[in-house]
Amino acid sequence: MAEHSRSTDYLQLRRGYPPELYEKIISLTGVPVSLLDVGTGPGTVIRDMKPHLSGALGIDSDPERIKVAKFLTTAHIRFECLP
Repeated sequence: MAEHSRSTDYLQLRRGYPPELYEKIISLTGVPVSLLDVGTGPGTVIRDMKPHLSGALGIDSDPERIKVAKFLTTAHIRFECLP
């Protein structure tokens, strides 16, 4: 993405979650996991959990962040903007 925006700032400055969190989720739910990521932003959680997902839907109220999430994620994962 060539243009500089709030979403690219967020993507660069927002640290991800620790791997232990994902391991705990997987230990509680089993694999494969279906994931609904509310407030997905640029799709960080979905991308981090991608190897364990059977499907995912990321939703966010910011259309710019959804655009970034779609650009960065190369899987059969849906992202939708919901106001």
